[in-house]
Amino acid sequence: MSTISSRTGPRRRTVGSVPVRRNLGPSAHLIGLAIWNIALTFVLLVPIEVGARHYLPSVYRRTVPGANHPTRIAIWAQPDPDLGWTVSRSPAYAALEHIPYRINSQGFRDSDDFSSLAQKRRGRRHVVMLGDSFTFGVHLQEAETSPAFLSQRLGPDWRVFNLGVAGYGIDQMVLSYEKYRAALQPDVVVLAFIDEDIDRVFEAFRPAEGLPKPSFEVVKGELRTRHPYKETFLDSLLYRSRIANVIYSGWYRPRESVRISTALLRRLAEETSGYGEKLILVRYPLIEQVDGRAVYREYPFQKVLADYRVNYVEPLGVLRKSGDPRELYLVGDEHPTGKANRLVADTIYAAWPR
Repeated sequence: MSTISSRTGPRRRTVGSVPVRRNLGPSAHLIGLAIWNIALTFVLLVPIEVGARHYLPSVYRRTVPGANHPTRIAIWAQPDPDLGWTVSRSPAYAALEHIPYRINSQGFRDSDDFSSLAQKRRGRRHVVMLGDSFTFGVHLQEAETSPAFLSQRLGPDWRVFNLGVAGYGIDQMVLSYEKYRAALQPDVVVLAFIDEDIDRVFEAFRPAEGLPKPSFEVVKGELRTRHPYKETFLDSLLYRSRIANVIYSGWYRPRESVRISTALLRRLAEETSGYGEKLILVRYPLIEQVDGRAVYREYPFQKVLADYRVNYVEPLGVLRKSGDPRELYLVGDEHPTGKANRLVADTIYAAWPR
Protein backbone atom coordinates (compact mmCIF):
# COMPACT_ATOMS: atom_id res chain seq x y z
CA MET A 1 0.00 0.00 0.00
CA SER A 2 1.46 3.35 -1.05
CA THR A 3 1.39 6.52 1.04
CA ILE A 4 0.70 10.06 -0.22
CA SER A 5 2.75 12.89 1.25
CA SER A 6 0.79 15.86 2.58
CA ARG A 7 3.50 18.27 1.39
CA THR A 8 2.60 20.24 -1.72
CA GLY A 9 4.76 21.85 -4.39
CA PRO A 10 7.18 20.46 -6.92
CA ARG A 11 9.53 17.72 -5.89
CA ARG A 12 13.28 18.00 -6.35
CA ARG A 13 15.06 15.20 -8.08
CA THR A 14 17.90 13.72 -6.08
CA VAL A 15 20.98 11.86 -6.98
CA GLY A 16 21.67 9.78 -3.98
CA SER A 17 21.09 12.18 -1.11
CA VAL A 18 22.15 15.38 -3.03
CA PRO A 19 19.33 17.54 -4.45
CA VAL A 20 19.67 18.68 -8.09
CA ARG A 21 18.84 22.38 -8.71
CA ARG A 22 16.97 23.46 -11.79
CA ASN A 23 18.80 25.65 -14.31
CA LEU A 24 17.38 29.18 -13.96
CA GLY A 25 18.24 30.04 -17.55
CA PRO A 26 19.95 33.13 -19.10
CA SER A 27 17.00 35.53 -18.54
CA ALA A 28 17.12 35.14 -14.75
CA HIS A 29 20.87 35.62 -14.83
CA LEU A 30 20.51 38.86 -16.80
CA ILE A 31 17.85 40.17 -14.43
CA GLY A 32 20.08 39.48 -11.47
CA LEU A 33 23.01 41.19 -13.19
CA ALA A 34 20.86 44.23 -13.99
CA ILE A 35 19.69 44.53 -10.38
CA TRP A 36 23.29 44.29 -9.19
CA ASN A 37 24.42 47.03 -11.62
CA ILE A 38 21.55 49.32 -10.59
CA ALA A 39 22.37 48.86 -6.94
CA LEU A 40 26.06 49.49 -7.59
CA THR A 41 25.30 52.62 -9.63
CA PHE A 42 23.07 53.91 -6.85
CA VAL A 43 25.79 53.35 -4.26
CA LEU A 44 28.33 55.19 -6.44
CA LEU A 45 25.97 58.10 -7.20
CA VAL A 46 25.14 58.82 -3.57
CA PRO A 47 28.52 60.43 -2.73
CA ILE A 48 28.50 62.28 -6.06
CA GLU A 49 25.02 63.64 -5.30
CA VAL A 50 26.15 64.69 -1.81
CA GLY A 51 29.18 66.45 -3.26
CA ALA A 52 27.06 68.14 -5.93
CA ARG A 53 24.69 69.46 -3.28
CA HIS A 54 27.66 70.95 -1.45
CA TYR A 55 29.38 72.59 -4.41
CA LEU A 56 26.23 73.34 -6.45
CA PRO A 57 23.70 74.60 -3.90
CA SER A 58 21.58 76.51 -6.42
CA VAL A 59 19.01 74.70 -8.57
CA TYR A 60 17.95 75.76 -12.06
CA ARG A 61 14.19 75.87 -12.63
CA ARG A 62 12.66 76.55 -16.01
CA THR A 63 10.09 79.32 -15.81
CA VAL A 64 6.52 78.19 -16.46
CA PRO A 65 3.85 80.22 -18.31
CA GLY A 66 1.44 81.83 -15.89
CA ALA A 67 3.56 81.09 -12.81
CA ASN A 68 5.25 84.51 -12.59
CA HIS A 69 3.50 87.85 -12.54
CA PRO A 70 4.95 91.33 -13.22
CA THR A 71 7.04 92.55 -10.27
CA ARG A 72 9.58 95.37 -10.20
CA ILE A 73 9.26 96.11 -13.89
CA ALA A 74 12.44 97.60 -15.36
CA ILE A 75 12.26 101.37 -15.72
CA TRP A 76 12.74 101.18 -19.47
CA ALA A 77 10.19 98.42 -20.17
CA GLN A 78 6.46 98.59 -20.78
CA PRO A 79 4.25 95.47 -20.85
CA ASP A 80 3.00 94.19 -24.20
CA PRO A 81 0.29 91.49 -24.28
CA ASP A 82 1.72 89.79 -27.36
CA LEU A 83 5.48 90.34 -27.09
CA GLY A 84 6.06 90.46 -23.34
CA TRP A 85 7.38 94.01 -23.35
CA THR A 86 8.59 96.86 -25.52
CA VAL A 87 10.39 100.11 -24.64
CA SER A 88 8.82 102.65 -22.33
CA ARG A 89 8.33 106.31 -23.23
CA SER A 90 8.71 107.19 -19.57
CA PRO A 91 10.47 110.53 -18.92
CA ALA A 92 12.27 108.83 -16.04
CA TYR A 93 14.00 106.45 -18.44
CA ALA A 94 14.98 109.26 -20.79
CA ALA A 95 16.39 111.24 -17.87
CA LEU A 96 18.35 108.21 -16.66
CA GLU A 97 20.00 107.57 -20.02
CA HIS A 98 20.63 111.21 -20.99
CA ILE A 99 19.96 110.18 -24.59
CA PRO A 100 16.99 111.48 -26.59
CA TYR A 101 15.52 108.12 -27.52
CA ARG A 102 12.61 108.53 -29.92
CA ILE A 103 10.13 105.84 -28.89
CA ASN A 104 6.80 105.52 -30.68
CA SER A 105 3.52 104.47 -29.11
CA GLN A 106 4.19 100.80 -29.94
CA GLY A 107 7.41 100.93 -27.88
CA PHE A 108 10.04 100.83 -30.65
CA ARG A 109 12.88 103.21 -31.49
CA ASP A 110 11.10 105.00 -34.29
CA SER A 111 9.58 108.44 -34.63
CA ASP A 112 6.52 107.24 -36.56
CA ASP A 113 3.46 105.60 -35.08
CA PHE A 114 3.06 102.23 -36.83
CA SER A 115 -0.74 102.50 -36.73
CA SER A 116 -0.82 105.69 -38.80
CA LEU A 117 1.93 105.18 -41.38
CA ALA A 118 1.35 106.67 -44.78
CA GLN A 119 0.80 104.26 -47.65
CA LYS A 120 4.10 103.10 -49.09
CA ARG A 121 4.64 105.12 -52.22
CA ARG A 122 5.72 103.65 -55.51
CA GLY A 123 9.45 103.01 -55.67
CA ARG A 124 9.78 103.15 -51.89
CA ARG A 125 11.06 100.02 -50.15
CA HIS A 126 10.87 99.06 -46.51
CA VAL A 127 13.23 97.13 -44.25
CA VAL A 128 12.20 95.70 -40.88
CA MET A 129 15.17 95.06 -38.62
CA LEU A 130 14.46 92.68 -35.74
CA GLY A 131 16.77 92.27 -32.77
CA ASP A 132 17.62 92.91 -29.15
CA SER A 133 19.50 95.69 -27.34
CA PHE A 134 22.33 95.50 -29.90
CA THR A 135 19.87 96.45 -32.65
CA PHE A 136 18.04 98.98 -30.48
CA GLY A 137 21.34 100.73 -29.78
CA VAL A 138 21.47 100.96 -26.00
CA HIS A 139 23.49 103.98 -24.76
CA LEU A 140 23.95 105.23 -28.33
CA GLN A 141 22.57 108.08 -30.38
CA GLU A 142 20.13 106.99 -33.06
CA ALA A 143 22.65 107.77 -35.82
CA GLU A 144 25.08 105.25 -34.25
CA THR A 145 22.74 102.25 -34.47
CA SER A 146 23.11 99.51 -37.06
CA PRO A 147 19.67 100.24 -38.60
CA ALA A 148 20.70 103.89 -39.08
CA PHE A 149 24.00 102.92 -40.73
CA LEU A 150 22.19 100.43 -42.96
CA SER A 151 19.72 103.13 -43.96
CA GLN A 152 22.61 105.36 -45.03
CA ARG A 153 24.07 102.61 -47.20
CA LEU A 154 20.75 101.81 -48.85
CA GLY A 155 19.92 105.40 -49.76
CA PRO A 156 16.78 107.55 -49.80
CA ASP A 157 14.55 105.03 -51.55
CA TRP A 158 14.72 102.71 -48.53
CA ARG A 159 13.07 103.10 -45.12
CA VAL A 160 14.53 101.04 -42.24
CA PHE A 161 12.36 100.34 -39.18
CA ASN A 162 14.18 99.52 -35.95
CA LEU A 163 12.26 96.82 -34.03
CA GLY A 164 15.10 95.95 -31.68
CA VAL A 165 14.14 95.66 -28.00
CA ALA A 166 16.46 94.90 -25.10
CA GLY A 167 16.12 91.40 -23.66
CA TYR A 168 14.35 89.95 -26.69
CA GLY A 169 14.83 86.33 -27.65
CA ILE A 170 14.43 85.01 -31.17
CA ASP A 171 10.83 84.12 -30.32
CA GLN A 172 9.89 87.74 -29.54
CA MET A 173 11.66 88.96 -32.67
CA VAL A 174 9.61 86.63 -34.86
CA LEU A 175 6.40 87.60 -33.05
CA SER A 176 7.11 91.32 -33.48
CA TYR A 177 7.48 90.76 -37.23
CA GLU A 178 4.17 88.90 -37.33
CA LYS A 179 2.42 91.60 -35.31
CA TYR A 180 3.57 94.56 -37.42
CA ARG A 181 4.22 93.07 -40.85
CA ALA A 182 0.95 94.31 -42.34
CA ALA A 183 1.56 97.86 -41.10
CA LEU A 184 5.22 98.08 -42.12
CA GLN A 185 4.97 96.26 -45.48
CA PRO A 186 8.62 95.13 -45.59
CA ASP A 187 10.47 94.14 -48.72
CA VAL A 188 13.44 92.86 -46.70
CA VAL A 189 13.50 91.51 -43.13
CA VAL A 190 16.76 91.50 -41.17
CA LEU A 191 16.96 89.50 -37.94
CA ALA A 192 20.12 90.20 -35.92
CA PHE A 193 20.73 87.95 -32.92
CA ILE A 194 23.42 87.26 -30.34
CA ASP A 195 23.96 83.82 -28.87
CA GLU A 196 22.11 84.74 -25.66
CA ASP A 197 18.95 85.33 -27.70
CA ILE A 198 18.85 81.60 -28.45
CA ASP A 199 18.82 80.65 -24.77
CA ARG A 200 16.09 83.22 -24.05
CA VAL A 201 13.49 81.25 -26.00
CA PHE A 202 13.57 78.54 -23.32
CA GLU A 203 11.97 80.76 -20.66
CA ALA A 204 8.51 82.16 -19.98
CA PHE A 205 9.64 84.96 -17.63
CA ARG A 206 12.55 87.41 -17.55
CA PRO A 207 13.63 88.61 -14.08
CA ALA A 208 15.71 91.44 -15.61
CA GLU A 209 12.59 92.99 -17.11
CA GLY A 210 10.26 91.71 -14.40
CA LEU A 211 7.78 90.56 -17.03
CA PRO A 212 6.44 87.30 -18.48
CA LYS A 213 7.10 86.55 -22.13
CA PRO A 214 5.84 84.19 -24.83
CA SER A 215 7.39 80.74 -24.69
CA PHE A 216 7.49 77.81 -27.11
CA GLU A 217 8.41 74.15 -27.26
CA VAL A 218 8.94 71.61 -30.04
CA VAL A 219 6.73 68.53 -29.76
CA LYS A 220 7.15 65.78 -32.36
CA GLY A 221 8.85 68.26 -34.67
CA GLU A 222 6.04 70.81 -34.35
CA LEU A 223 6.46 74.26 -32.79
CA ARG A 224 3.86 74.85 -30.09
CA THR A 225 3.08 77.57 -27.58
CA ARG A 226 3.72 76.53 -23.98
CA HIS A 227 0.78 76.67 -21.60
CA PRO A 228 0.52 76.66 -17.79
CA TYR A 229 0.93 73.22 -16.24
CA LYS A 230 1.51 71.61 -12.87
CA GLU A 231 4.87 70.22 -11.86
CA THR A 232 5.24 66.53 -12.73
CA PHE A 233 7.18 63.80 -10.95
CA LEU A 234 9.95 64.16 -13.54
CA ASP A 235 10.12 67.92 -12.88
CA SER A 236 10.41 67.24 -9.17
CA LEU A 237 13.26 64.80 -9.80
CA LEU A 238 15.11 67.33 -11.95
CA TYR A 239 14.89 69.94 -9.21
CA ARG A 240 15.69 67.62 -6.29
CA SER A 241 18.67 65.82 -7.78
CA ARG A 242 21.69 68.03 -8.38
CA ILE A 243 23.12 65.53 -10.85
CA ALA A 244 19.92 65.46 -12.89
CA ASN A 245 19.67 69.24 -12.65
CA VAL A 246 23.19 69.76 -13.97
CA ILE A 247 22.47 67.50 -16.95
CA TYR A 248 19.14 69.23 -17.55
CA SER A 249 20.49 72.78 -17.38
CA GLY A 250 23.89 72.18 -18.95
CA TRP A 251 23.00 69.70 -21.69
CA TYR A 252 19.25 69.58 -22.39
CA ARG A 253 18.42 73.29 -22.07
CA PRO A 254 20.96 74.63 -24.63
CA ARG A 255 20.12 71.89 -27.14
CA GLU A 256 16.40 72.40 -26.77
CA SER A 257 16.87 76.16 -27.11
CA VAL A 258 18.57 75.60 -30.46
CA ARG A 259 15.71 73.32 -31.59
CA ILE A 260 13.10 75.92 -30.64
CA SER A 261 15.06 78.75 -32.26
CA THR A 262 15.50 76.70 -35.43
CA ALA A 263 11.76 76.06 -35.62
CA LEU A 264 11.02 79.76 -35.09
CA LEU A 265 13.47 80.84 -37.78
CA ARG A 266 12.02 78.29 -40.17
CA ARG A 267 8.56 79.74 -39.48
CA LEU A 268 9.87 83.23 -40.19
CA ALA A 269 11.52 82.04 -43.40
CA GLU A 270 8.29 80.42 -44.57
CA GLU A 271 6.28 83.55 -43.83
CA THR A 272 8.66 86.00 -45.51
CA SER A 273 8.98 83.72 -48.50
CA GLY A 274 5.21 83.44 -48.74
CA TYR A 275 4.89 87.23 -48.87
CA GLY A 276 7.68 87.59 -51.42
CA GLU A 277 10.04 89.22 -48.91
CA LYS A 278 13.77 88.61 -48.55
CA LEU A 279 15.18 87.45 -45.22
CA ILE A 280 18.67 88.15 -43.88
CA LEU A 281 19.87 86.43 -40.72
CA VAL A 282 22.75 88.16 -38.88
CA ARG A 283 24.73 86.68 -36.01
CA TYR A 284 26.16 89.62 -34.06
CA PRO A 285 29.23 88.41 -32.11
CA LEU A 286 29.93 89.26 -28.47
CA ILE A 287 33.18 90.92 -27.40
CA GLU A 288 34.51 87.70 -25.85
CA GLN A 289 33.97 85.96 -29.19
CA VAL A 290 35.78 88.72 -31.07
CA ASP A 291 38.81 88.74 -28.77
CA GLY A 292 38.92 84.93 -28.55
CA ARG A 293 37.99 84.45 -24.90
CA ALA A 294 34.87 82.47 -25.78
CA VAL A 295 34.35 79.64 -28.25
CA TYR A 296 32.43 80.62 -31.36
CA ARG A 297 30.28 77.53 -31.74
CA GLU A 298 28.35 76.59 -34.85
CA TYR A 299 24.58 76.55 -35.20
CA PRO A 300 22.48 74.68 -37.79
CA PHE A 301 20.49 77.73 -38.91
CA GLN A 302 22.26 78.30 -42.21
CA LYS A 303 21.88 74.67 -43.27
CA VAL A 304 18.25 74.41 -42.17
CA LEU A 305 17.25 77.63 -43.95
CA ALA A 306 19.18 76.90 -47.16
CA ASP A 307 16.02 75.93 -49.06
CA TYR A 308 14.50 79.35 -48.34
CA ARG A 309 17.46 81.26 -49.84
CA VAL A 310 18.08 83.15 -46.62
CA ASN A 311 21.21 85.29 -46.60
CA TYR A 312 23.24 84.33 -43.52
CA VAL A 313 25.71 86.96 -42.31
CA GLU A 314 28.46 86.48 -39.72
CA PRO A 315 30.51 89.68 -39.19
CA LEU A 316 32.98 87.99 -36.81
CA GLY A 317 35.89 88.07 -39.26
CA VAL A 318 35.28 91.71 -40.16
CA LEU A 319 35.20 92.77 -36.51
CA ARG A 320 38.37 90.80 -35.70
CA LYS A 321 40.25 92.52 -38.50
CA SER A 322 39.11 96.00 -37.51
CA GLY A 323 41.68 96.47 -34.74
CA ASP A 324 41.34 96.67 -30.97
CA PRO A 325 38.09 94.91 -29.88
CA ARG A 326 37.82 97.36 -26.98
CA GLU A 327 36.94 100.04 -29.52
CA LEU A 328 33.99 97.99 -30.68
CA TYR A 329 32.20 97.50 -27.36
CA LEU A 330 31.37 99.88 -24.52
CA VAL A 331 33.62 99.54 -21.48
CA GLY A 332 31.90 97.79 -18.57
CA ASP A 333 28.72 97.30 -20.59
CA GLU A 334 29.84 95.25 -23.60
CA HIS A 335 27.15 96.60 -25.91
CA PRO A 336 28.49 97.55 -29.34
CA THR A 337 29.79 101.01 -30.12
CA GLY A 338 28.92 103.03 -33.18
CA LYS A 339 32.05 101.73 -34.89
CA ALA A 340 30.98 98.11 -34.46
CA ASN A 341 27.47 98.90 -35.70
CA ARG A 342 28.85 100.59 -38.80
CA LEU A 343 31.00 97.56 -39.61
CA VAL A 344 28.08 95.19 -39.09
CA ALA A 345 25.82 97.36 -41.26
CA ASP A 346 28.46 97.34 -44.01
CA THR A 347 28.64 93.54 -43.78
CA ILE A 348 24.86 93.28 -44.07
CA TYR A 349 24.87 95.61 -47.08
CA ALA A 350 27.54 93.49 -48.77
CA ALA A 351 25.21 90.49 -48.52
CA TRP A 352 22.15 92.48 -49.60
CA PRO A 353 19.79 90.64 -51.99
CA ARG A 354 20.11 92.16 -55.42
